[in-house]
Amino acid sequence: VSGGKFNPSDLLRKQHGGSGVNESKPVQFGGAARVQDVKSLDGKPLNVAVYDAYRKQGLSHHQALAITGEVGRENDFDAKTIFGKHTDPAKDGKGQSITNMGMLSWNRERADALQAHLKKRGVLDEKGNIIKGQAALDAQAEFAVSEMKSGKYKNRLSHFWNNPDANPESFAKELGKDYVGWAYGQKTIKGKNGTRVPFDHQSHSAKVKGYVAKTANDVQKKQAVTSYAQNTEMPTVKSAITNQAE
Repeated sequence: VSGGKFNPSDLLRKQHGGSGVNESKPVQFGGAARVQDVKSLDGKPLNVAVYDAYRKQGLSHHQALAITGEVGRENDFDAKTIFGKHTDPAKDGKGQSITNMGMLSWNRERADALQAHLKKRGVLDEKGNIIKGQAALDAQAEFAVSEMKSGKYKNRLSHFWNNPDANPESFAKELGKDYVGWAYGQKTIKGKNGTRVPFDHQSHSAKVKGYVAKTANDVQKKQAVTSYAQNTEMPTVKSAITNQAE
């Protein structure tokens, strides 16, 4: 991070080695922060698809990067998790398993509300499973932003909402601890029978930063390709035939 401003190139070099966004040597991922290679959804990297979903909900570039980083920490942009359910590594107050749903691992009452919203948006199949696609990402992002603007969470996210263009890293504590609700800053989490088990919160925070930087990098690439396509005159069929004849 240069001069307090978000610079994905600097962050990628610091966390993963290699050169930055604007240099010729490709950035290597998968270092200490365990940032994974991201698979595609309909030809688009899944992290970029998630970012786009949040941008459609009115979040700024930096806000969308920050929440996308949280999604990456939750599931490494694994489609089976984003569009499905999984068991939380932590237990509830009684030591029982917790079932999570969707890109931000909503559970219990929040998962019920999410499911109702997804059904309303038509992105659940007849068995109640999330239908894989951009529409389901958009519906999940819509639900998340609606939650974040609600009375319960809005006051907890004052920096996030009042400073949309701040460094994405500055949103980490509010989003991680006060909205997503993972064990931000904790050295242990609840285990079976009320016991506490070790939890490496630092590696999770590093993963958020890594995915924020990777997504910024991938979005920049996407914008460059889009800009090139829009500014490059495509030959007509007639001119293409003429050029081939010549």
